[in-house]
Amino acid sequence: MFADKALRDITLGQLSKDSNLPENVKKYLPIRVSANDYLAGNKKQALDSWAEVASQNLTELRVITEVISMCVYTRADCDQVIDTAKTLSLKGSGKKYIPLNTAIGRYLLANKQAGDALTYLELARDKSNKNKISANAPLLLVSLAEAYQEKKAYNESLEIYFEMSRYFPVVIQIQEAVQGIYSMQQKSAGDVKIF
Repeated sequence: MFADKALRDITLGQLSKDSNLPENVKKYLPIRVSANDYLAGNKKQALDSWAEVASQNLTELRVITEVISMCVYTRADCDQVIDTAKTLSLKGSGKKYIPLNTAIGRYLLANKQAGDALTYLELARDKSNKNKISANAPLLLVSLAEAYQEKKAYNESLEIYFEMSRYFPVVIQIQEAVQGIYSMQQKSAGDVKIF
């Protein structure tokens, strides 16, 4: 951890100039160092750095996605970065926006905004292959299932878990737990199974 900002800047500068580092590592280095700063207690410095990185990389969706991922990881309040990301999300669609929309959705979900999270997670989901792991990242599907569960749309959540359990048998335990919650919420007499 860098206790001294001057030491941090020197170290970051030296690493950024290291010719042995691949360019994509150099690009993400300030984001990761800022995550370290945030966890070390230098929250304002980290938030300012992330906001600056996001504003300087408006055409680099993966860089902004990485910033949001670090905000989720550190549980930081990155509303300024999220506002920038939401604006970018509205400007386009397609496969290159999937990671960005997933990251925005995961951030919103982590901040107890399940309704808004669903909007972005659904933008990231391949509609023609709704719950298929071959077309949708497992992390996206898990986030969708969690958001639907938060919104008490248990049918949607269970459909996702059922499909995932075909590839990951351990998911059956989560599916059964959600079925139990659904059963209690609906005050149903029997098991709720989706086949």
